[in-house]
Amino acid sequence: TSELEEFLKSNIKVSSKVTLGINDPKLGAMINEKTNINCVCNDVISEITRGIRTHFYKMIDNLNKNSCINAQIGLGHNVSRCKIKYNVNKADNMIIQAASMLEQLDKDINTFSQRIREWYSYHFPELYPILKDNFLFAKCTYFIGDRNKLTEDHIEELNNIIGSEDNNELSLKILQVSKSSIGMDINDIDLINIKNFSLRVIHLMEYRKSLFDYLISKMNLI
Repeated sequence: TSELEEFLKSNIKVSSKVTLGINDPKLGAMINEKTNINCVCNDVISEITRGIRTHFYKMIDNLNKNSCINAQIGLGHNVSRCKIKYNVNKADNMIIQAASMLEQLDKDINTFSQRIREWYSYHFPELYPILKDNFLFAKCTYFIGDRNKLTEDHIEELNNIIGSEDNNELSLKILQVSKSSIGMDINDIDLINIKNFSLRVIHLMEYRKSLFDYLISKMNLI
């Protein structure tokens, strides 16, 4: 700054015998260019600067260690606020991160959904071709569990899960094929693991939807 340049010219004599210790080599180069003052930046200067920083409060009257610490904290907060304020691309950064996360979620969800289909099909293979939608398949897998326990009493709730206009037809078809399934029986431990995995995928899909809505809202602000 002009203030620093004026201060250096007023207090330091330009001479080959005078060298100014600088902790930042770029700043030293700029000072030398503006004032012709010889500057040096090395390990010795770094140690001296560290010592000054540590004992600075002892060099100034009416200044204590706590005051220095509070000033450093305040300066750090101001620098952080300035960085945030002047980051003109901060909205773009959020969009980029959300889009990247969305892309990764799509890959993971597709992989996990296929795992559920393959895993649950050992027990109830007839459900695979009936439900093409991965979200519905995961929800129905979690709800049905053991196909042998599926009865007409579950039709209404199954209709609510499927949610389409032909939900009752699909629900009845699922019930019908469950009675004649060629899938193997499943033990309680395997069923618990399948249902837990299905529930995690369901939550992941729901989070994916909320993240997509967030991304759209951020893009509309630009």
